[in-house]
Amino acid sequence: MAVLEVKKSASKVSISKNVEISIPDGVKVKHTGVYDFIDTSNEGIKKVVSKQGGYLVFLDYGRVLKTNKRTGLKELKQDKTIKRVNSEAEAKKLKAEAELIRKQRREKGPEASLETHKASKITMEQVVKNFKAEGEYRDMSVDYQMHFDNYCNHILDYFRDFEPCKITTIDIENFFKYQLENGCLYDNRVGAEKGLSINTLGKHKTALKKIWNYMIKAKKYGVSENIVIIANLPKVEVEVDGKKKKVAKIPYVPKSLTLDELNYTLNDIAQNEFDRSLLLLVAMCSIGGLRRGEITALQLGKYYHNDLMNVSDEIFDYSGYDKKYYEEHDEFIMIDSEYKVERGKEIIKLPKNEKVRVVAKPQVLKEIIEYCMEQREQICKITGKVFVSTDQMYLPLVNIIRGDRVRAEKITRKWALYQERRNKRMRKAGLEPIKIIRLHDLRHTHANLLKMDVVEWQISLNMGHKLQGSTTSRVYWDDSIPVRKHIIQYFDENIHIDWDKVMRREINMTDSKARLNNNGQLIIGDYEKLRLKSIRRKPILSEAELEELLSSTETEYKGLLS
Repeated sequence: MAVLEVKKSASKVSISKNVEISIPDGVKVKHTGVYDFIDTSNEGIKKVVSKQGGYLVFLDYGRVLKTNKRTGLKELKQDKTIKRVNSEAEAKKLKAEAELIRKQRREKGPEASLETHKASKITMEQVVKNFKAEGEYRDMSVDYQMHFDNYCNHILDYFRDFEPCKITTIDIENFFKYQLENGCLYDNRVGAEKGLSINTLGKHKTALKKIWNYMIKAKKYGVSENIVIIANLPKVEVEVDGKKKKVAKIPYVPKSLTLDELNYTLNDIAQNEFDRSLLLLVAMCSIGGLRRGEITALQLGKYYHNDLMNVSDEIFDYSGYDKKYYEEHDEFIMIDSEYKVERGKEIIKLPKNEKVRVVAKPQVLKEIIEYCMEQREQICKITGKVFVSTDQMYLPLVNIIRGDRVRAEKITRKWALYQERRNKRMRKAGLEPIKIIRLHDLRHTHANLLKMDVVEWQISLNMGHKLQGSTTSRVYWDDSIPVRKHIIQYFDENIHIDWDKVMRREINMTDSKARLNNNGQLIIGDYEKLRLKSIRRKPILSEAELEELLSSTETEYKGLLS
C-alpha cells in the first residue's frame, strides 16, 4: 500500500509535504513496500524518492540451510533481503559484504561463510572474558550480571571463534535470526521452548552494544564503530482482534485486579484457606504495596509499634524519617530491607534503589494482620515459643512449626497454586474465574486502585518510587513526616472483609488428621496412618500434604479422631 502520492513530471518527482527530488528524464519511479525509488548506476542499489529518503540495497547472500517449519527438516533456500541505508557508501559496503558471503557459500557450501571469521588472533571468547574483567560488567548489580552471563552464553554459542573486527552487521542480524529459531536448544529442562522470544533478543542486542562500546574504548580489538546499533531485530507476526502485524518487540501489559476482584480474593482466602499466612501475603502486596523480597525480609519489629518495635537509629538517620513522629503513629510500617537471591544464595539488603520508606497501615490491614497472627499465637502456646522482634512477619504454618524462615522463591509458587484453587471454587459455584496474575501484579493493583483518588506523589512515596517533575518535588520535598492519610482512607473505605464468615478453625481440633505436640513435632493420627498404610505409603509427607492434614474440616472428618 503506497503511503505517498508520487506525481512524475519531465525532470522531477513531487512528493507530499512539498519535497522535490530531481531525476533524469525518462527514468521510471518504481515501488516496493512503503518505498518509491529509482535506479542508480550501481546494480542492486536504488535511490529512495519517497519521504524516507536514503538508498535501498538489494542483498543476495547465496543459498543457506534453513529449517522448514512444516517438516522440521533443513533445506537449501536463497538468502535475500532489502535494507534501507542513509548513504550510497553504506549501501556499497553492504553489497560488498553480501558478495563475500555469497562467494564463500558458493565455493565451500552454504555454511562456509562462518569460516571467514575464524580467527588466529583475538576471538570473541577472549573479548567477553576481558569485558567482564575490565569493562562495564564490573559495575553491574549481581542480579543483572546473572542475566548478562546468560546473554553472553548465547552470544558465545554463535560467535565464540569469530574475530571481532571481522564481524559485520549482517552477522549480528543472522545471530538474531538464529536465536529466534534455535535459541535455548542446549536447555535440557522438560518443556523448555525452542527459540528465544523477540523481547529477549532485544536484551541480547543491548548486551552486544555494551560489548562493542567496550571494544571501541579499549582500542585494541580493531573495532572503531558500534555496528550493533544499526543491526535490525527480526520481526514476528502478532495478531490482535484478527488484525496481523509484524513487530520487533511485544509490549508487556501488566495485569491488575479490580476492586471487586481483590475483595473477592481476600474474602475467599479468609473463608476457605486454613493457613492464614496466605491472607497476610496478599494483603501486604495489594494493600501495602510491598515487593516479594520486602515481604520476606519484613520483621515483626518493623510492623508493630509496641514492645516489639525495633527500628535502629541508623535507619532513621539514613532515611531522614522523624523517629519520634514514627514511634508515636501506629499507621506506618518501616520497609528497610529485602531478600534477594544472588548466584543461588539469598542475601538481605536495602530495598530496591536503596530506598528506605514508610508504608501506610490502614485499619483494615491491621485487622487482617491481627486475624493472621491469632493462628501463629496458637502454635506458640502449644510449643512454648514467644514472638521476638526479629521474627519474619510472613511465615507459612509449616515454617512456623519447623522454625524455618521462608524463602522468597516459594512465595510466588504459593500464590500461583492458590489462584488455581480459588478459580476451581468459582467454577464450581458457577462464577466466571478471575484472571491469573503474577504476585508482583498485586503491587500493580495497589497503584491502579489508588490512582483516581490519591495524589501521585503520595502513591510514589508509599511504593518507594522516585518523585518526578520539577526541582521542587525531586530535590526539595522530603518525607520526614510521612503523609499517607488518603491511602489509608481509600483502603478503609473500599476493602471489606466479612469477619462473620472467616474460617476460625484452630490448630489441634479433635478431628484433625495431624496434631502438633509440645516439642513442635507433627503427629499423624491413627486414621491417617491406616490410610497411608492401605496405599503402601510411608508417613513422609510434603509441605503441601502437611498443610492439608492440618486444615481438614470438621464436617469432612467428623468421627475420625486421632
